[in-house]
Amino acid sequence: MIAVAVPLAFYLVTKLYANHNIRFPAYYGAVGVDSARRGGVMHHDTIYHQVGNFHLTNQLGQPCSFDSIGPKVVLADFFFTSSPSFCPILSRNLKWVQTSFAASDTGLRILSFTVDPQHDSVARLRAYADHYGADPDVWWFLTGDKKQIDDLARSQFYVDAREGNGGPVDFVPTDKWVLLDRHRYIRGYYSGVDSADVKRCMNDIAMLMIEKDKKK
Repeated sequence: MIAVAVPLAFYLVTKLYANHNIRFPAYYGAVGVDSARRGGVMHHDTIYHQVGNFHLTNQLGQPCSFDSIGPKVVLADFFFTSSPSFCPILSRNLKWVQTSFAASDTGLRILSFTVDPQHDSVARLRAYADHYGADPDVWWFLTGDKKQIDDLARSQFYVDAREGNGGPVDFVPTDKWVLLDRHRYIRGYYSGVDSADVKRCMNDIAMLMIEKDKKK
């Protein structure tokens, strides 16, 4: 059902876009206002948070960063392989997302950051990725420095407002998915365990695929 919804979403989104009736996903994380006078009139534009770069290792043992991804729409989550609760649901639903967009060549990159890098080695992530049928050309499972990952979760993706020190018992697992546009601006938050939210996320991915570049 979900896989069928995506081609239909592309059709509806494209049709609405042609008629100028489409509303694209909002921006999240306002950090300031840029004021400038243009043509004798003051204009005030909101400045939004742009997610910072990272340097981690994927399930193939390859060094990865946003520089490695290029201008793609990004869907991210934070998980750990030994989770007995919602993380397997997150991964199953991400597999549906991967499958749904596989034939579209849409430029989607899925990033799953482990919040337990002490135990989630490259080999363990590779086995986990294989279990869920992850295509490494689309979906990366990432491990590395724990403090860097925790900082990404809290200070870059904004999935946890609680303070932490990045220590061994400082976990930031969450059922949230975070959607970024091609310029690393946050465009949506979703519950990755809720089927309605998963469908909403895929519709938003489809819309970001056809969104024209805008200067932020």
